[in-house]
Amino acid sequence: MSALALCLEPPFTQTPIQPQLLRRQQVEELTGLKRSSIYARFNPNCKQYDPDFPKPISLSTGAKGGVAWIASEVVAWIETRIAASRASAFDNA
Repeated sequence: MSALALCLEPPFTQTPIQPQLLRRQQVEELTGLKRSSIYARFNPNCKQYDPDFPKPISLSTGAKGGVAWIASEVVAWIETRIAASRASAFDNA
């Protein structure tokens, strides 16, 4: 029996990928934004408001508690910023 056939035989269970969580300092390092700039992205009355910026998730049940961001969402936001930057660079050329 081939190795491919062995891989395709049941039971072939895949381990679900667990989302990786980032704390604020890690988001700062990845995005290059400081704390105030990150939170300004959530405020519609602020110049820096960005409705596409990933929203944090609460890590506790109380009103005041730790938050984290889903790593894949932060990376996706960074990739869209890169793409938008590259597109506008070509538009201006």
